[in-house]
Amino acid sequence: MTSEVNAILSSIVSIDRSTGGACLNLSLIDGSGQEVFSSNEAYVQDDADRTYDNTISERVWTIECLTSRWSDKGDVRNNLSIFERLFR
Repeated sequence: MTSEVNAILSSIVSIDRSTGGACLNLSLIDGSGQEVFSSNEAYVQDDADRTYDNTISERVWTIECLTSRWSDKGDVRNNLSIFERLFR
């Protein structure tokens, strides 16, 4: 992830802390466009941990989705949320 993306996610966390209103619409689409995950109630949980040293390190961001919808063309279960699909 680039520093630009890290800055954007940090700004979203900051806005959420001050206003409580940083709800995101999130869509993840596979390369073929066949599978789509979406949520209209996604939140960045907190700032990612930072490491300062002489090596490249990763920052892990956690995004919590309060709602979800999974669509897979050809999958008869596509009207169920991921949570519903896991426990069927």
